[in-house]
Amino acid sequence: MIATLSPPSTMVAPSLYSASFISSPVLVPIGFGTEEIEVVVLVDVLHRAGAEVTLVYVEQKLEVEGSLGTKLLADVLISKCSEQVFDLVPLPGGMSGAVRLRDCVTLEKIMKRQAEDKRLYRAISMAPAITLFPWGLLIRKKTTGHPAFFGKLPTFWAALCSEEVEVVTVADVLRRAKVDVTVASVERSLRITVSLGTKIVTDKLIGEAAESSYDLIILPLLKEEQEAGKIYGATNSSSTVLHKHSLLKEKRTAVYLSDTHRPVDDQMIQGAEVVIDGSVITGMGLATVTNFSLAIVGKLFGHGRARSVSQGLVHEYQLNLKAS
Repeated sequence: MIATLSPPSTMVAPSLYSASFISSPVLVPIGFGTEEIEVVVLVDVLHRAGAEVTLVYVEQKLEVEGSLGTKLLADVLISKCSEQVFDLVPLPGGMSGAVRLRDCVTLEKIMKRQAEDKRLYRAISMAPAITLFPWGLLIRKKTTGHPAFFGKLPTFWAALCSEEVEVVTVADVLRRAKVDVTVASVERSLRITVSLGTKIVTDKLIGEAAESSYDLIILPLLKEEQEAGKIYGATNSSSTVLHKHSLLKEKRTAVYLSDTHRPVDDQMIQGAEVVIDGSVITGMGLATVTNFSLAIVGKLFGHGRARSVSQGLVHEYQLNLKAS
């Protein structure tokens, strides 16, 4: 199947949009392995807003195969656009596609000119870490991206993208177990926007929270917690941060399937939803966050209280967790 991304035949009347945006030229570059859904949605929305979108291929043909096999048809090759001026250049993701974009010298020149001219450029998913970062276009920028690539971003502003399911579920389960929970913000405000747009009001800023002592810290954490022999843990891609700060040495852990930063070793327990090894608790991901939270309750207060909390959640408490 070949998908041609031309403007839809029926469009909302241009008068509904800002006149200044209708004629805005937008360049959307794609490469072999680009995420087709990110391209199609991006181009569709921009077309509906009246933008003049040019879809360009960074290699030597117009037909492009996306990451899942859908074939897209570009408008022109990128060599035809090297001297043009664009109001916006957004980069789609996809591992292979982001690498192809990064390695395109012409695109790199276009993107750096965008930055120098203070024109808009954007990136989604893996493209911020794989494409923009090596070009030096994320310096002093608040960034986010695919969770598996947080470790490659220049700062940990990616904390803006905490998963609301994980934050709320862990806090909820622990509070049901009568734990005094403090949710701390690593930003400059108590109000944070998490990955899918939900707004959460935290209890303290991380600087204030750091002045207190805790029996358990779930990322973000303090190294003092490890040194004091207290419990700490992480779920989903947050375990990447623990690994980066050497807090998982000689510890068995659950495996976050999209974690491309940690070399696979015999300490990583394949298929385990939650792994408890001494004072470290790790969870596989979003779908297992309830079990991760109940494992924390069980570790702190025993299986009886964890089972009681799980009954209130109408959730089966699992005792067959991997543990040392």
